[in-house]
Amino acid sequence: MINLFLRLSLLVALFSVAALVRPVSAGEADDCLRNKMLEGYAQGWSVRTSTSASLKEGESRVYSVTLYKGAEYQIFACADAQAVDVRLVLHDADGQVLLNEDAVDRQPVLTYTAPATATYYVAVHAADTVSDEAKAAIGMAVTWRQSP
Repeated sequence: MINLFLRLSLLVALFSVAALVRPVSAGEADDCLRNKMLEGYAQGWSVRTSTSASLKEGESRVYSVTLYKGAEYQIFACADAQAVDVRLVLHDADGQVLLNEDAVDRQPVLTYTAPATATYYVAVHAADTVSDEAKAAIGMAVTWRQSP
């Protein structure tokens, strides 16, 4: 009974977070992000954080997140049709690139197991949009689970 209550509470919180981070025109990106978080939840992943932004071609946002030693993380982004290519880069506290997802993709994913508890930085970069003036809605989430 308690487990069911906790699961339902998590789902309510998940939908609440997704609603709070939604830019005005972010329907497609927000729906994708919410679906990916729910799919991950069904596979044992928990949401660490999520956010969104509207970015023009060449713009980036950098987010700090504490990752805990031994936990496995999935960092993913979802962009709307205004984006052609979104890049994700994970940096350590010294600015060193740990992972770089550089395939041409609107839904990039990074998977990382933290070797130490520390502050890390996730850069979300709108590498290419449908035009120079287009603003892409991009959602980003960090999910985690204990490594087996």
